[in-house]
Amino acid sequence: MGHPAKSWSNAQTRWGSIEPISGREFFSSEKVQANATHRVRMRYDSAQEITPKDRLLWDSRVFNIVHVAKKREIDHELEIMVEEVVE
Repeated sequence: MGHPAKSWSNAQTRWGSIEPISGREFFSSEKVQANATHRVRMRYDSAQEITPKDRLLWDSRVFNIVHVAKKREIDHELEIMVEEVVE
């Protein structure tokens, strides 16, 4: 009681793909992204940076961002490791 409620706002809508991480990928990435359950790929947009402080919403599912990387260090595609929020 007495704690402010955390609220989120929709900053932008973007196209991308989402795929669950296989068991093998999960265990091989465990050292860096222990909680990642899915991989999201989308175009890089310098006007709208995405960071682990953000969250992703897909249909009614919510994902916390664990790690964001520019694929092959070029400014064309982001690979975002996310953790599904289960409430």
